[in-house]
Amino acid sequence: MKTKILSIIAVITMSFATNAQIDRSKMPTPGPDPVVKLGSAEKFSLNNGLTVIMVENHKLPRVSATLRIDNKPYLEGNISVFRYDGKLIR
Repeated sequence: MKTKILSIIAVITMSFATNAQIDRSKMPTPGPDPVVKLGSAEKFSLNNGLTVIMVENHKLPRVSATLRIDNKPYLEGNISVFRYDGKLIR
C-alpha cells in the first residue's frame, strides 16, 4: 500500500515538474498552413430563379446548405417575414 501511495505522489510531482519547464512568455511558432483542396464549383440556376453553387466532397457523408435572403424584413399584416420563415423551417 505504501508503494502505491509513494508512486502516485511521485507521478504527481513529476507532472508538476514537466509543466514548470514550459516557457509561456513566448508565443509558439505556427506550423505550416494546411492545404485545402476544394473541387470545382458547379453553379446553376433553378426554374424559380434560385442560384445554386455546389462543391462536391466525398470524404465525409455530410450535407450542408445555406439560404440567404437578400430582402429587407417587412411586416405583412400581424406577422413578420422572419417569424413566417421560422415557422416554415420547423
